[in-house]
Amino acid sequence: MRKPRDYETELKALGDKTKLLKERKVRQLGELVIATGADVLDPEILMARCSPSPTRRTPRRRRRGARAARGTFGKDGRGKPIATLKATARAIRRTRALQHRLETSRRRDSTKAWIMQRRERTRHLIELGGLVQKAGLVELTGDDRAILLGAFLSIADMLSGEDRADALALWQRRGMRAFDKAARAAGTKE
Repeated sequence: MRKPRDYETELKALGDKTKLLKERKVRQLGELVIATGADVLDPEILMARCSPSPTRRTPRRRRRGARAARGTFGKDGRGKPIATLKATARAIRRTRALQHRLETSRRRDSTKAWIMQRRERTRHLIELGGLVQKAGLVELTGDDRAILLGAFLSIADMLSGEDRADALALWQRRGMRAFDKAARAAGTKE
């Protein structure tokens, strides 16, 4: 039999990993600020430069900025902070995806358990209905559900009385005889 998964432990481990990755991302952003020399700027100026401007730049100007940035983070070794930052961002996305898949799997497994319990209960109720049919109560009562319920309530009252053990023993013997008779009849038909 398959060992059940411990979803809570796995989710906690993924949460811890996400937290560490986010901390690493913050450190790498700091390294990027230092590598670009932006650490000498006033924090308000740096935030103003990093936030998107309300006016839209022309494509030509944007391309010139891209060329200038390539020179800053090019082959001289200062491009490493951006590469590590991108790798960390990818790792955070992968970890979040794993968390979502694990949550979905946990929901699906809990649904499966609930469905299995419902199926077992349904099967049990069908078997009980088959016993009512086999006893001939449906034909004898004209399929009147109120009569059947009243009969079952009388049986329940009888079982809650003092003669419980005697009644159960008597009904069990009669039931076993009926099952044996049905089995012999099925064996002779084949």
